[in-house]
Amino acid sequence: MSAPRPILLPPKLRPGQTVALATPSFAIEPHERDQALALLDSLGLRAACPPSLLEREGPYAGTDQSRARELAWALSEPGHAAVWFVRGGAGAAKLLPLLPFRRLASRPIMLIGYSDITALLMAFWKRAGWVGLHAPVAKAALAPEARECLAAALMGKAGWDLRGRRALAHAPRARARLIGGNLSVLVSLLGTPFAPRPDGCLLALEEVDEPPYKIDRMLEQLAQAGWLRKVAGVALGQFTGCADEPASPRGLALDEVFRHHFARLGVPVVEGFPFGHQDDNRPFAHGSLAELDAQSLILRCLWE
Repeated sequence: MSAPRPILLPPKLRPGQTVALATPSFAIEPHERDQALALLDSLGLRAACPPSLLEREGPYAGTDQSRARELAWALSEPGHAAVWFVRGGAGAAKLLPLLPFRRLASRPIMLIGYSDITALLMAFWKRAGWVGLHAPVAKAALAPEARECLAAALMGKAGWDLRGRRALAHAPRARARLIGGNLSVLVSLLGTPFAPRPDGCLLALEEVDEPPYKIDRMLEQLAQAGWLRKVAGVALGQFTGCADEPASPRGLALDEVFRHHFARLGVPVVEGFPFGHQDDNRPFAHGSLAELDAQSLILRCLWE
C-alpha cells in the first residue's frame, strides 16, 4: 500500500472549532481573505489568521521560508482543528523540503484544498500517513450542491457518493485508498521524496487549461513511471478548459487521449466526476478508503 506508515485519520470538524487559514501558494487579496472568513462563518467555524496571510513576494504569498513557517504554525497550534488553504496557483511544492514532517506527524489535523494543494495532500500522505480532504479552497464560490457535499464531508459521519458521466473501462468494482488530484502537480512530484507509491490505490485526476497534447504527455509520464499499471482504478474529474485541439494532422481529442491511456488497464475507469476547477467542485477524502464502480458510475468516498 502506498502509505509508508500507519494511516492517521484526522477527526471530523464540529461547529465552533477553529480552522487556520494558510496561503502556501500564490498571494491573496484582502477580498479573498474576506471570502474565506465568510465561508468558515457560514459553516459555524472560527478562523485563525496568521499575520503573514496577506504577504506577497512576487506572485507568492511571501518567501518560501515565511510560507513554510506559516504552515508549520497552522499545523502545530493545539487549538487548530484543521488547515484550510485560501487559494492554490503555484508554489506549494517549494515548501515540502522545509516542513518538519517528523515533528508534525503524530497529531493529524484535516488539510483542505485542491489544485496546487495536491502537493501538500500527497506529501502528508507519503511522509505522515495523513488523510486529507481534496476540496474547494476557502475563497471559492460554491455551487449549492458542492456546498452541501462539502459540509457533509467536513462534519458528517457517513460517507458520500460522487457520480461520474461515463465508464471508459468496465471492470469489477474496486475498493482501495484514493489518492491524486491535479495531474500536472502530481507529475511534478515524480522522482521526489514526496510522491507516494500508487500500488493498489485508486487514482483521482483533474486538470485545468492544458491542451490535450500536454495531457497526453503527462499521462505518458505517469505510464512510463509505472503508475498506471499499479493502480486499482481511475476516477477522472473535470478537465476544465482542456478543449480539443483544432482539426489538424497533429490534433488530438481529449477522449482519444483518455481511451489510449486507460481503456486497457483492466481496472474500473470512470470519467466526469464533479471535482476540479468548477463551481460544483465536490470533495473526496485523499488517502481514505473509497469504492469505484464502473457499472453504476459511483465513487463512494469514505472516511476510514
